[in-house]
Amino acid sequence: MRRIRILVTEDNPVNQMIAKEMLTELGCEVDLVTNGAEAIEKLSLQEFDLVFMDCMMPVLDGYAATQKLRSEEKFKSLPIIALTANAMSSDRDRCLESGMSDYLAKPILLSHLEAILEKWLPELQLTAKSSQQNLQSNILNTGRMQKAFLEDCERVLEALRVVQPKGEPDQLMSLVHQLKSTCAYFGYDSISVKCRFVEYALKNGTLNSSVQEKIEDVLIELGNLVFDLKEKLAA
Repeated sequence: MRRIRILVTEDNPVNQMIAKEMLTELGCEVDLVTNGAEAIEKLSLQEFDLVFMDCMMPVLDGYAATQKLRSEEKFKSLPIIALTANAMSSDRDRCLESGMSDYLAKPILLSHLEAILEKWLPELQLTAKSSQQNLQSNILNTGRMQKAFLEDCERVLEALRVVQPKGEPDQLMSLVHQLKSTCAYFGYDSISVKCRFVEYALKNGTLNSSVQEKIEDVLIELGNLVFDLKEKLAA
């Protein structure tokens, strides 16, 4: 049987790596793009069985990209699955209203990923090399993945230190959104929860002292995490 061809549209490099590793272990061929415009271009050149579409991306977000794809006859039945770090029903509704077929919450669980593929591509067979729980743990704990996570944390930490004193809501929201899902993947729930609080506050136009305190907490915890990861990888 031929391998399932998947296009993953995701701007965060760590999330890209995790999705690709999981899908590859399930027996899929995976291509990666970083925004909706690149996805549209890629789909115009190659055929894919299914697209995973992140919602918040630069250049062209997942909602707009999906609407553009659905306007073309050849993409009307293509399974497009939202990758969303937002669990509220309004966010899920927006995914479906934009034309997406379904949604998958981040951080992605391997069992949920497999269920989505079986739901939308029932005719294609998946393969996994070990138990799902062990496989997911093995993917996240490789040295290569831990190094990528460290580099991403360092990038966000540096950017937050620059943006936070300026109080620029859009940039702050983008940074905490990215950090929210990557930290959740690796079990750093305290940072992820604080990022979620800040993101929703900023989305509602709130940047008061309470939100600023949460951002300061994120900076402190993220700085400590970067230090610990460096120590761990150097050991």
